[in-house]
Amino acid sequence: MAGLFWNLGHVVGNNLRKGRWLFQAATGTQADAIRAEYDWGRQLGRDLERQMRPSRDAVVLRRVTSLGTRLAGRLTNRHRRFSFRVVYSDQVNAFALPGGFVFVTQPLLERCAADEPALAFVLGHEMGHVVRGHVMERMAGEAVMRVASARLPGGLVSTLLTRFVTTAYSRDHEIEADIFAVRLLCSAGLDAQGAIRTLRMLEALSSGDASLLPPYLQTHPPAQERIAEVAAWLKRNGR
Repeated sequence: MAGLFWNLGHVVGNNLRKGRWLFQAATGTQADAIRAEYDWGRQLGRDLERQMRPSRDAVVLRRVTSLGTRLAGRLTNRHRRFSFRVVYSDQVNAFALPGGFVFVTQPLLERCAADEPALAFVLGHEMGHVVRGHVMERMAGEAVMRVASARLPGGLVSTLLTRFVTTAYSRDHEIEADIFAVRLLCSAGLDAQGAIRTLRMLEALSSGDASLLPPYLQTHPPAQERIAEVAAWLKRNGR
């Protein structure tokens, strides 16, 4: 595996300095890997904000950052530095980049405006993808496929960012991130039923004005299945 990452890093690094994380992730300590992941995610975040206009509303940003920081303070492993941002979009969506850069779109934020636990579930879900390694798994897998197909990496950043915003995690990863978020809500003393309310909101959108959702949120995995998994966990744990 280290050889695979070295070859990938060599190809990407010659054309794109962001490939530096691959060397560190393959040959360094866990702290080196997390630091490199953060550096690359920070650069990707800058690229993303050139494509999706970030919110400059200080009140909104303070609210999201405060809630996200509260959740991050409940993590047992605090090696990552999470940051939380709001971007303008036509769709109800949220996503995370490597290193803990969590983005929420304005339409999703508006739908959770009066429900702090629901917003916390959204943030916790994306944090779960980062902590459980889902983000890096997707990013590395996509990069490997690009290199394996002998495509030059000139448009790699744009391609990877587009895929992050418009494609789905696997069913197992989504369910794992849901449960991670629910556990985080419980640890932070927030109403875990916020998770159910968020998922029901997504279910209502998918059966109503589905154009407000990215295609992957309309079908994969179905909101009803996610609700059932979360409800079962809450029941098992007396919540």
